[in-house]
Amino acid sequence: GGVTLVDAGGAEYTGRGVKGLKVDVLSAGERLSLPAL
Repeated sequence: GGVTLVDAGGAEYTGRGVKGLKVDVLSAGERLSLPAL
């Protein structure tokens, strides 16, 4: 069992986990400057 989240990163981030996903999302957010995140 696990948490499946779909983002711009794709399944590649889901495999890392929620923590890894959040870190990747934050990094991507800073690079893309997306207020939606």
